This record gives sequence, structure tokens and C-alpha cells, in this order.
Amino acid sequence: VGGSRGSRSRSEGMTVVVFGGYGTFGAHVVRALRGAGLEVRVAGRDPARAQLVADVNDLDACARAIADFEVAVNCAGPFSSLTLALPEACLAAGVHYVDVADDRSYCVLLRELSPRFAERGLTAAVGCSSGDVVNCAVSTSSRPPTLAWRQVRDARVSPVRSLPVLSSDTLTRCTGRSRAAR
Repeated sequence: VGGSRGSRSRSEGMTVVVFGGYGTFGAHVVRALRGAGLEVRVAGRDPARAQLVADVNDLDACARAIADFEVAVNCAGPFSSLTLALPEACLAAGVHYVDVADDRSYCVLLRELSPRFAERGLTAAVGCSSGDVVNCAVSTSSRPPTLAWRQVRDARVSPVRSLPVLSSDTLTRCTGRSRAAR
């Protein structure tokens, strides 16, 4: 991400916080991102498993948890019970937002924030797992796509049992810049 770091790869040095990173899908995402050399911290409600204690439905807790990161990934579910606290905190802090949402209603709510993410030059990549990309696309297909939604549509998606497909390459394509460039 960004080109100001000499010969380092575009995603090297990117900082990512994964909410629900100790859960079924979150653990896969954390392993993949760490395997790609990214700095990753896990946030969640369980102090025994999370490096940062935060409830994804608590705006203030989300704001504190994302303060030092470039990207926040939401793997905390079920998405049908979530508020927009984390995406709102991301907007306020200038942090890119990525999730593995599996709930159409949540995708529609998040879609309403798209203009605000665009105004801030931020990406909201929603439904980054194979089945969920389809669900989110269907739930919002009556509206013209924005840049962030086209980026999600064009991202490589694994056909394997709807496991999350977040990689440093996907994050690089979605965010388009490093924390240093912010």
C-alpha cells in the first residue's frame, strides 16, 4: 500500500485489527494476514482471547480499539445482531472497514454509509467471503455501485465453502494507500 517505503511490498507495514479474530472465521483471517507479514491484533469481548477488549456494538470501545490501525476487519457475528458502531468508528477515525458479513439487512444498512466512506477516501469492503459477496450484491443490486463496491466485486473470491477471502493483496487493492500516506 502506498509507494513511499522504498522496495517494501505495497502491503508491508499495514496495521490491521480483526474484531472476532478468535472465532471460526476470524481465526482464519488472522492467520492469513499474519502469514502475509501484516501486523494484526485481535479485538473482542473475551479478555482471555483478545489483545484488545472491545464490544463491536459499542462505539466508544470500537473507537479506542481502532485508534492505531489502518484497517479494521469485522469477523464478529452474528451480523444480524450488530449495530453500525464499528463502521461509524472507522469513519470518524479515518480507518478502512472490511467485513465478512452474511446478513443482507446489515449489508443494506452499511450500504447507506457508502457515500460517507467515499467522501473520506476510505473503503468499506463488505461481505468478503464467497457466499456473502453474492448476498450483499443481491441485496444492493438496485442501486448503482460505488468504487468500494466495485472493488469488492472485482476481488478474487474463493469458491471453497464460503471461507473468508481476506489477504494482504485484497486489502491493498481495497485501501489503495498506507497509513503513512494518510
